Amino acid sequence: KSINFGIEQSSGTFIASLQPHDYYSKNTLQGIWEFANKNNDVNVISAPIVFFKNNKNWNYLNYKIKKSKKANLLDEPKYAQFLGLSTFMRRNTLENMPFKIPHNQSITIFSEILINNPNFGIINNGTYFSRNIDEKIYFPNNESFGVEDYENFIEINFNKPIEKSLNKFSDVPQFIQFNLINHLRWFLFAEKTPKNIDLSKLSEKIKYIDDEII
Repeated sequence: KSINFGIEQSSGTFIASLQPHDYYSKNTLQGIWEFANKNNDVNVISAPIVFFKNNKNWNYLNYKIKKSKKANLLDEPKYAQFLGLSTFMRRNTLENMPFKIPHNQSITIFSEILINNPNFGIINNGTYFSRNIDEKIYFPNNESFGVEDYENFIEINFNKPIEKSLNKFSDVPQFIQFNLINHLRWFLFAEKTPKNIDLSKLSEKIKYIDDEII
């Protein structure tokens, strides 16, 4: 609800979510803005991520970012791995796409936008600093994950992007498969998952993920 409210109250061209205790480098916003102005056909842009904690840094896939780049994810699906904490979205692409559940749905929102337009931007002149070096994935502390949450998780984060991909491409592109893997990884961090969850509903979706993506 807080994310939806923030989007409704916003008036800027781009939307991004900044986690508590995280921060951007001073040049990140300018880098995003300059790239966006040069690439009007790009709706989703990410910056490099550096995880930090206890005076330790871990660079997340940053070795792949030689220079700022526009990638069509249908042709270069590996760049979908950069979707996440540091991602900015054009605000007008979020109309009629509310964040219906709190569980890792930002990746699904990115997926929906990119299915409509697979052009994706990556900048090298900016950084998202995340205080999360141990897990490298966010799962809220003391977060409960019940049966209803699980049903919603499958419906929104798996069923919707798979169905939308099949309708548009007659297949599930590999960049969407990367995002499905992201959801599977996130789900593994749900330590309080009830034992009566029917995992068969999740296993049915794994068939859409190629072996090379796994």
